[in-house]
Amino acid sequence: VDLGVKRLATTFDGKDSLIISGKPILSLNRLAAKNSGKRSAFLKRFKIGSRKHRKAKRSFNDQSRKIDNLKRDFLHKTSSVLVNVCHAKGIGKIVFGDCAETHTESNLGKVNNQKVSSGCEQKFRKYVEHKFLGVTGLVPEHYTSQTCPVCAQRKKSNSRAWKCDCGFTCDRDWLGAFNIYNVSLGTFGNRTSNVVAIWQRQGDYGLMLIRHIVNLR
Repeated sequence: VDLGVKRLATTFDGKDSLIISGKPILSLNRLAAKNSGKRSAFLKRFKIGSRKHRKAKRSFNDQSRKIDNLKRDFLHKTSSVLVNVCHAKGIGKIVFGDCAETHTESNLGKVNNQKVSSGCEQKFRKYVEHKFLGVTGLVPEHYTSQTCPVCAQRKKSNSRAWKCDCGFTCDRDWLGAFNIYNVSLGTFGNRTSNVVAIWQRQGDYGLMLIRHIVNLR
């Protein structure tokens, strides 16, 4: 599983890939930031400790609690979908790419740093670990979104579409999940010539999910 912000999780099990969008979480984070800004400006209009100040504070606290509940509900539902898919396929182990340091060592500019630091992918991982009946683990994810599975060449991409000089093209998040899968098997960085990606968009389970099928010829 490759964890992220815009895409909460991208999975690969040797054949199929499942992408869980993180856009609902990003929308709720923006709403929470907007609510926090309004709170600070609005409370300054009243004397601290006054009846109107206490009433306004309770109102903003209720709004913040509702937003937190919506985020928690989304994470519970999407983690349950992932766990159920794994159980249905008989998967006994889930391996996550270890990206926890991005929350403390981000250097992506003020706006992007805020997005990364407020991401919920680590909470999502904890929910999956709690619900999954099999084994879970962490592996380093260094260069997993930059290494070509065909020629093992490294190349950065600023877009979601990743293209290697050898001609291989795929989704950047899928590339990360594919290489994390190989890291768990001890085959990361090996050259191969039989990787073919076939993309199919399917039902979203009501949670903005996208299913990708990958054939290894």
